[in-house]
Amino acid sequence: MATRKTTTRARISDASPSPLRAHVRAAPQGQAGNRCDGKPLVGSFVSWYPLLMAHIKTITKAEAVFDYTLKRSQRKTIALYVRNGAVEVRAPMGTSPAEIDRFVASKNDWIAKRLSSWTAKREQRREFTLDYGSGVVFRGHTYPLVAKEGSRAGFDSSGFFIPPDLSPPQIKASCQRIYRLLAKRYLTKRTHDLAQYMDVALPEIWITGAKTRWGSCSVRAGVRPGTCSDVRIDRWTHTHTQQGTATDREPPRPRICYSWRLIMADDEVIDYVVVHELAHLLEMNHSTRFWNIVGDILPDYRERKKRLKALHERLDNEDWG
Repeated sequence: MATRKTTTRARISDASPSPLRAHVRAAPQGQAGNRCDGKPLVGSFVSWYPLLMAHIKTITKAEAVFDYTLKRSQRKTIALYVRNGAVEVRAPMGTSPAEIDRFVASKNDWIAKRLSSWTAKREQRREFTLDYGSGVVFRGHTYPLVAKEGSRAGFDSSGFFIPPDLSPPQIKASCQRIYRLLAKRYLTKRTHDLAQYMDVALPEIWITGAKTRWGSCSVRAGVRPGTCSDVRIDRWTHTHTQQGTATDREPPRPRICYSWRLIMADDEVIDYVVVHELAHLLEMNHSTRFWNIVGDILPDYRERKKRLKALHERLDNEDWG
């Protein structure tokens, strides 16, 4: 896969006629000093440079594009991404640079808005800090951060308590440790309760620091998250039974991983994520059958999903590390 950094500010558009192109077509060839590696050159530098500069100056604002990284692959369409303040274009192998530039130029306004939004979000994240008295969210409710003598940090009915005299980064780290403990406790119990209700295998529960994924599931280590299903379990059991090596063994126990950030959501939203992951034990994809399983348990799952998205957008502006 090739990667290319480019911009059209120094490229002549293939789509419009150019005085330089006319000059090139009319330039004499074969003169002394106009050959390089056996190929004729077109005119002298002195003759075509003014025309080149004049043409570059005529490039309009609509034709100018942002710098971008180009990745080519065996895809059929051009795709554009703006991530972390950088523009990336993915294009088919045979797409010409001029066509790619025109595509990017047509998205100038969209790119500018995305980059502006990213800049504003970066500033918000830089300003995010926690201190004594700050409010932190647990299961949809806001609790204060309070100082408590001693070296322990934890949660009680009044709020999150942490040792006194901590710096803001230390306070943030203490909150993360509390969140992880609370997430492990609550999400394990809630997942097992709903697994029994849905009549699926009780999974192992792992708490991770994932920032972009609320949950994932797998049948055993090494299986890509989100690819577990009863079909895979049945195939594993059938294969080993035929070989006569594991007739009395249980199928691999499924594993569900949750981001500790999920514990900030309210209970209904948490249930949506839990049911979503448990449904993958019955259907490995996001087909109609999968969503029917989720809908049978949670008829209002779409509304809960919207609230989860709102939480994600809020946390995206907070730097939790």
